[in-house]
Amino acid sequence: MITNRNPIFRRLAWVGFATALFLAAPFSSAEEQKQFQLNEKVGEALQKLKPLQDAKNFNGMLDVVDGQLKNVPATGYDACYLLDLKAKIYLQLDQYGKAIDPWEKALRLAEEHGYLAEKERIDITKFLAQLIFSEASNLKDRAAQQVQITRAAGYLKRYLEKSPKPEAEVQMLYAQILFYQATGDQKNVNQALLAEAREIVENGMLGSVRPKEGFYLLLLAIIQQQNDLVRASELMELLVKQYPNKKDVWPMLFGTYVNMAGSAKSESREQREYFVRAINTLERAQQLGFMNTPRDNYNLFTLYLNAGEIGLATDLLYSGMKKGTIESTAANWRILGAYYQQANKELQAVSALQEATKLFPTDGTLDFLIGQIYQQMDRIKEANQAYARAVTKPDLGEKPHQIYLFLAYTSLELEDFDGALKAITKAASFPEGAKDSQVKGVRDGIEATMAEREAAKASAKPAAKKL
Repeated sequence: MITNRNPIFRRLAWVGFATALFLAAPFSSAEEQKQFQLNEKVGEALQKLKPLQDAKNFNGMLDVVDGQLKNVPATGYDACYLLDLKAKIYLQLDQYGKAIDPWEKALRLAEEHGYLAEKERIDITKFLAQLIFSEASNLKDRAAQQVQITRAAGYLKRYLEKSPKPEAEVQMLYAQILFYQATGDQKNVNQALLAEAREIVENGMLGSVRPKEGFYLLLLAIIQQQNDLVRASELMELLVKQYPNKKDVWPMLFGTYVNMAGSAKSESREQREYFVRAINTLERAQQLGFMNTPRDNYNLFTLYLNAGEIGLATDLLYSGMKKGTIESTAANWRILGAYYQQANKELQAVSALQEATKLFPTDGTLDFLIGQIYQQMDRIKEANQAYARAVTKPDLGEKPHQIYLFLAYTSLELEDFDGALKAITKAASFPEGAKDSQVKGVRDGIEATMAEREAAKASAKPAAKKL
């Protein structure tokens, strides 16, 4: 649905209107005077319009015109002239919608009987298209809106067929109307109308040394509907080159490259190229002061990851959280630790996570990750200490029993059987732990080991007495 009044409507709708209301007898063009003349009484009555116009009393002018319309033949030249004049007065009142009906009636009479000059008839056709399309933009009912857009398209097509040199803006308006017709139902986009709209816009751009920004934006909207991502990216590159301060284009270009990367073969050279283009786009935008939110900066970090630049990515994430340009959350610190570890920077991972424990002192999952890193480095004592710190904190994540399970493992390796039994008993107290077969297996193993040790101690006592 169109949500805003057509931006070029006002600019176009007023072309010629200021002079159109210059009121002086006999009110008709030289061409018309050869064939038609206003009724003498009508002409005399319209003499009252000039002082009303000078006083900007447009409602008074309407009263005069309406009064005359009641007294003239409905199909005569006087009616056609008065209806045309009435529409123009409504424009002066900024009551654009009310100008449609009298202008349609005037145009119908002019075409049936040859009233008004050809140029006037052509201009009215154009103005009707603009007015109807503008009014359609205010309709909330999609079906009713499409009906009015189709009406506007019909008038504008007639205008373009009759006009020897249609203005570029009018060509663009026709393409815009076709675009709205084509995309009125997003589930059934009319590709034929889109192709016609695209041809009109591209021809209009070829006919201009410096096409206006509106042409680029409309062509871009059409191409995006056609899902031609490559051409869309090329067009947006032209836009940001010519209009670098158009902040809305940068996110679209960035998103297009990300989508192109997503459509490319995983881990291919093509995919990496699109990730790099997305990175360059975001960094160019940031140099101009755009796309600098924490979310944008986090996206930049993920793009470096996707491009295979893990070292640069982790540095970016760390510095961003330190400076506040990326949101400092426990989750982001956990991600940082994981990617440091993936880059074989285990000690940096531990250091970063230790820093995070100071920022989030109640989050035991950070200590848990530290413990896992130490355990993978075969530093069991440090791992055990980290798990022990973790379980003293209230936030143990979604699976707290796992932290106690790892504490039990490392305690067992350090031959702290009492500590291991205590940890595994706690793990089993959680609903998830009670269902976990690993917890039961480790507990059985600990209890068996402790029983064996006790049995060994018991058998060793008689032997010691004999000695």
